[in-house]
Amino acid sequence: QARKASLDKEGLAAKIRRRTTNLQTFVADLEKAGLLDSALADSWHYDVLEHSDEQNDALLKYIFFGSELSYFINGLITLDVFEVFLARARLAYLDNPYHNWYHAVDVTHTVYRYMALAKSMAFLQPLDCLAVLLAAVVHDIGHPGVNNPYLIETAHELALRYNDKSPLENMHCARFFELCGEAEANVLQELSKQQ
Repeated sequence: QARKASLDKEGLAAKIRRRTTNLQTFVADLEKAGLLDSALADSWHYDVLEHSDEQNDALLKYIFFGSELSYFINGLITLDVFEVFLARARLAYLDNPYHNWYHAVDVTHTVYRYMALAKSMAFLQPLDCLAVLLAAVVHDIGHPGVNNPYLIETAHELALRYNDKSPLENMHCARFFELCGEAEANVLQELSKQQ
């Protein structure tokens, strides 16, 4: 029994070393390509408007796969599917002055910073962390640039579809699940039905 526990600890330690090495390589590759400055990503000074789409995508990949939070959510999401998901989510955001892809990246970065500074891994489950980060990415997906009262007052199709009950929020959630309905973009595919 003691030997088995020792082997389990050794196996876990080896897994942690491999994961840490992989994270360091992943981050180094993004930095070498000029797509990421991890020190800037881990600060409040990252300005999404000063970076290209490729750099902003690299920031999101870093948050989900290269940051200290990423170790916590390891195994709940895969990089190849996440990359497809990101590309499709970016296209699903409309070209509004505010509720656009830059806003999604900015909000996700801000949420990440708050979670990291609050050491959320100490009081949230991995699935909760993943849910919060994914929600940040898609929180305004498909936003038409007007608010709920306007949609309701004008009898917009979204207000009618959702019976005047938070039409934007319902639509954002539905758009996320529509994206996840595409196998190659389904960031939830590693989760069980129960999760």
